[in-house]
Amino acid sequence: NYNIYFESVSQKPENLKFYIVGTDCYKKTLEELSDNLSGTIQRGDKKTITIGWEWEYENGEKGNMQDTEDSELIDKYLFNISALGEEII
Repeated sequence: NYNIYFESVSQKPENLKFYIVGTDCYKKTLEELSDNLSGTIQRGDKKTITIGWEWEYENGEKGNMQDTEDSELIDKYLFNISALGEEII
């Protein structure tokens, strides 16, 4: 069994979204995305999970104002990734 967890270390831009590539699973935070990153892998198998991100260029007057504010306040978005594996006997 595996679980993948994200933990934001710094503030993220408000309108930045994340998704699991190849699915329709979109979330506003990496922490929310973690709820969909668990499962079972058979011994000897490999699994690749690709995380994508989107930040709409034009998203209305309010969204554009938020993007401008975020660009002035947020220099970097930092986060930690933890992967936990458990062998089932």
